[in-house]
Amino acid sequence: HIRSGLSSTFSQVLALGLRKRQEERTQTADDLSSDLHRCLVDSVEETYSTFVSYRIFSEKMHARILHQVLNNTVTPAGHRVINFLDVTRLVAGEDWEKGFSQ
Repeated sequence: HIRSGLSSTFSQVLALGLRKRQEERTQTADDLSSDLHRCLVDSVEETYSTFVSYRIFSEKMHARILHQVLNNTVTPAGHRVINFLDVTRLVAGEDWEKGFSQ
């Protein structure tokens, strides 16, 4: 299922990152960065928002590093990237979309 407003390229990157089996998911931050860059190049937006989430505690450090690397960066084409980290934007029991609007 592709959410309205998301490009098929970005949806594919998300689907790969959300696969249940760890060995089937994106393996490194460099791979994810390359995949996301490909999405940015395919699009004509001036600002891009990304969201980093992790499933298990052992992925916490990698998620935080990825957030720090991506947040407020600028692509080679001059597009600003705003990254959201789930632990800082989501509140238990609250509608997840509310965390993005703040």
